[in-house]
Amino acid sequence: MMAASMSQAGGAVSAADVATMMANPSSVLTGTIFEKTSAAAAVEVSQILTFASASGGVVVDFNLKHFSAPNPSLKLKVPAVLIVVPKPTVTTKKTAAAKSIADYAKLTVTKTSTVSLKVSAASKKYCTVISTKVKGVTTMKLKGLKKGTCKVTVIVTPKKGAAKRATVSLNIT
Repeated sequence: MMAASMSQAGGAVSAADVATMMANPSSVLTGTIFEKTSAAAAVEVSQILTFASASGGVVVDFNLKHFSAPNPSLKLKVPAVLIVVPKPTVTTKKTAAAKSIADYAKLTVTKTSTVSLKVSAASKKYCTVISTKVKGVTTMKLKGLKKGTCKVTVIVTPKKGAAKRATVSLNIT
């Protein structure tokens, strides 16, 4: 059940992943309460959680020191390592957008970033970059030429700051 819930939250998660995480529940669960201080509005405060197994599940103890409307909140966080971005599919008939390749390479793409692609010299017979410009905005896609492995470098350039790059290998089918 946990594997299914976490998969919906952000990628494929196996029962083995859940077992590993549940060995250390604080790696996936966080707790907060809202405390009211004097006349100010309630403030969200992190809580140290204690976990104990029980018949039919897990008991989560918020270690509350008082009970005057604490409004506890338990959140499931998906560790970044569990978020799985599918490998872009590139064929001789189907292209892959530069953004999907950047996501697969785990590069952060913001609305103001520019994403570009560069095919390695050895891969030029297997794939090519198609660039289109519409209303002043250039978009790039990777197109397969024939079956093989395409090695492409994806470069994400933010409006301010240094460009980040990563090289990925994609199978052209």
